[in-house]
Amino acid sequence: MKKGLLLILPILAIFLTLQTNFFKIKSIKCSVEEETCPDELSKRLKKLENKSIFFTNLELEISQILSEQTTHSLNSISKEIPDKIALSFKKQVEINPKFAQLNLEKDEISQKDQQKILSLLNSAKDNKIEISKIKVDKGLFVLEIDNMQVIMKDNSELAIKKLAVILEKFNFEEHGTQIAEIDLRFKLPVLRENKTQF
Repeated sequence: MKKGLLLILPILAIFLTLQTNFFKIKSIKCSVEEETCPDELSKRLKKLENKSIFFTNLELEISQILSEQTTHSLNSISKEIPDKIALSFKKQVEINPKFAQLNLEKDEISQKDQQKILSLLNSAKDNKIEISKIKVDKGLFVLEIDNMQVIMKDNSELAIKKLAVILEKFNFEEHGTQIAEIDLRFKLPVLRENKTQF
């Protein structure tokens, strides 16, 4: 009897210790791709405070917190005993309907390229430019606009504004020949009668 009691007491002691505030989450370190978490996400994660660092299913709890928004996904969890956890998240790219309908000439597009494309589309929309096709090729963005091919090496607002000025100000009909390509990789735009093959 005494021997059985001696075996139970340590287990009971450990269980009771784990249920005290000593092993409750008091500090949450949060990062998104090595940057500090936005305030909104940090506030949501406060729901984890005072939960047991051992007995709480953190992945489940965090998935429920993230279900309230779709901009981040959990990357990793690390525990710093007795009362700290470190959470790492990844940014989720929100795919808008227009992006989904585009004819993207690539089976798989990295998250980084998706972000660049979405930024490019937003800039194009602000400048009233309709893009019908995008191809990502070795860091270049090859766009199709009104049967013309446009080559860009970045997705900056400045590049899109430069393109908008060319489309608005340059009289293609008076040029006398059919312009098939606008190349914006250089300091000055280059107009070509034939498309570069990628």
